[in-house]
Amino acid sequence: METESLASVEITEENKVQIFKVSGKTSPKNLGHAIALTLREQETLVVQAAGKDAIANTVYGIIVARGIISQYAKDIKIVFGYDVKNLLQEFGKEEFTIIVCSLRLIPV
Repeated sequence: METESLASVEITEENKVQIFKVSGKTSPKNLGHAIALTLREQETLVVQAAGKDAIANTVYGIIVARGIISQYAKDIKIVFGYDVKNLLQEFGKEEFTIIVCSLRLIPV
């Protein structure tokens, strides 16, 4: 079985809540496994994505994570939102919209 890297998922820690920053090159299956493992250790995490491919990978990753978590009689509550960042130096745009998914582990 070929392994894929999670190198395109940047993980940071802000106020004890982990933030996954997903790119268009992130493997959705690896992201789903990372989400499931993280939610088993801590009950909340945030996933951020910008761009259509990154958003698609995020949604697919959350679907994979829900399948894994369901084996433990749990589910994931998902709250979608957005954030506007000023990333002029990094991307040449003044404002950049980021989709933010807050995930919380809940009993079924």
